[in-house]
Amino acid sequence: YTGSATPIVVRYHYDNDGNGKWSPGDLRLATDSIRKILRKDSSVTVSRTLKVRSGLSCAILAVIDSAACACKFGQTLFPMPYYPNAGRDTAVCSGFPWQLGTMTSRWYKYSWNRTDLLDSFNIGNPVYKPINSGLQADTQFYMLTTNRGVCSSRDTVRLVTMPSPRISIANKQINICEGAGVMLSNSVNGGQTPFKWRWSPSTGLSDTAISVPLARPKTSIRYNLRVTDKLGCISTDTMRVLVNPNPVAGFYWPVTCAGRTVVITDSSRIVRDSIASRLWKSTGFDTFGLKVLQFNMNGRSKVALTLSVFTQKGCGDTLTRIVDVKAVPKDDIAVPYVCKGDSSRINNQ
Repeated sequence: YTGSATPIVVRYHYDNDGNGKWSPGDLRLATDSIRKILRKDSSVTVSRTLKVRSGLSCAILAVIDSAACACKFGQTLFPMPYYPNAGRDTAVCSGFPWQLGTMTSRWYKYSWNRTDLLDSFNIGNPVYKPINSGLQADTQFYMLTTNRGVCSSRDTVRLVTMPSPRISIANKQINICEGAGVMLSNSVNGGQTPFKWRWSPSTGLSDTAISVPLARPKTSIRYNLRVTDKLGCISTDTMRVLVNPNPVAGFYWPVTCAGRTVVITDSSRIVRDSIASRLWKSTGFDTFGLKVLQFNMNGRSKVALTLSVFTQKGCGDTLTRIVDVKAVPKDDIAVPYVCKGDSSRINNQ
């Protein structure tokens, strides 16, 4: 450039068609005009910062165009800059999906080096479905290749899958009787301590934020357990407590005279179940299973008798009553001595 009024012009274009050189359809980003006298075999450095919109091109062209006689038309293809689009390195919980990448553009073609645990391998932001059935952290690397024409960029993401806590409940359905309580036993494996427990609903529970609370519900209920470890990994499980009705023990006997066997009948009752067993007890006496008891008083007028009844579910009730018998009246007739032909009165003493 020798001082002509015509400057050297540097145009910056998107390589829209990805052919690696300037084409008439390539979108112009910016222009620099160099107004400097250049001697033979000398050079000048031009710096330009460009904001490139993702998805429009994989490279930028710098085109030198001047009418100055000392310069020739030229162009330079800048390689695609590093494109960190695989997503940030992160730790995730086993079983909880995580989205990789940043976005998917229709101008780019994507390819992940691995297809396992991804819902798609040819988009920019697939969903990663981590699985870690062990007790230690598992580290995996996934590389994303982004292509536009002949240009490409690669980025790698490091994924650490933490084992989620695993709840173990030996008995998921517990039967209890009305008024009884039960400890909601469970254990947790895996995950990072300390753990946080949360039981719901709170109905009948002694505490909702401890590992093993006491449950004393009035009706059958399903409890949900949610365990969260130090890293925020979560595990859930449920257990059901069935509340079974208690029987009401009862028995009766007819009026019985002393010296006779007392016939005692069980009149116990139960709702939504049946009486499975009966136990009769008294001093020096017990028998099992009889609904009608032939009871010998052995010369006693009153005896305490106890009946215990139980349902199929093991719920029971006990009743004690005093069984009594009536005394037998004694005859005592006084007959005076009389002479033949006389009359007399007989008195019942």
